[in-house]
Amino acid sequence: MADEVTLKTIRDVFALPEPSWEAVTVDAAMLNYIRQRAEEPAFVDPDNTRSQLYATLQQGRASVVVRECTCSLASREQRSWGARVVYVSESPYPAVAAAEVPWSTWARIFQLFGQPRSGAPRWEVIVFASSRKRDFPPEGTLLAPEHINGGSAYRCEPSSILIVRREEMTRVLIHELLHAGCTDDPNQTVPQIEAQTEAWAEWFLTAIMARGLQPRFCALWPRQVAYAEKQAAMCLERKNIQNQNDYGCRYITDRIQAWHNLGLYPTCPKPKSVKVNTLRFSGEFIDPAIVYAKPDKRRPLNK
Repeated sequence: MADEVTLKTIRDVFALPEPSWEAVTVDAAMLNYIRQRAEEPAFVDPDNTRSQLYATLQQGRASVVVRECTCSLASREQRSWGARVVYVSESPYPAVAAAEVPWSTWARIFQLFGQPRSGAPRWEVIVFASSRKRDFPPEGTLLAPEHINGGSAYRCEPSSILIVRREEMTRVLIHELLHAGCTDDPNQTVPQIEAQTEAWAEWFLTAIMARGLQPRFCALWPRQVAYAEKQAAMCLERKNIQNQNDYGCRYITDRIQAWHNLGLYPTCPKPKSVKVNTLRFSGEFIDPAIVYAKPDKRRPLNK
């Protein structure tokens, strides 16, 4: 299993000082940027929940939080890079919005990915945190972007990362960082690229949640693969995927073959049974479901 070197790298990252986040003022230029990203075409958001959330923000019934951090791989290292996250929440309370983001985990992810290969000084992410869940469509309905996709990014463009769901946004962040970080093989088809990227995203998510510790990883990764295999079988049985050319294949079924091809398929024993009742890619034992915080009514609405 091709994991020990990368697991050690993750352990080494967690041994470093954690990058700290600094709040950024939301000014007119930032609001204009949010509007532009809300209005631009995005196949992963066919219902344009971004524009709906932006309209809610304009009405003072949503809020936005912007934070930046600076990363390095050693305190003595001169080279550093940054990350900026623009987070648009359905909550009107900025304090609640800020609490929705796992900032500590995200800081470690940016630290692990390093400086963008393009040479850009920082990663840039915008999140339109829609609460829409990944639910199974009716039996016989083919999977489409509105059922499963959570974000997008352009190859080697670290400022292009877009996330359109709150659910599983950490896994989606990793998936899109891989695209924006120039890992796509130009000789592969889009379905092949997506299957391989998703395979790595789930592997990295599990390894990060295990903090690079082999015993924890060996307990989580086989369970995640068993979860994915059962989910794929359910999609085939329900005819949400009917043949190899269907859109859902690249994410749901082809990622399993990609784990075999990449040497990532688990060697530790898999559980005999797992519970699957959703189209979220990572089980909640890897990336827990978000517990919605209660609004702090002492905080003013974001205007």
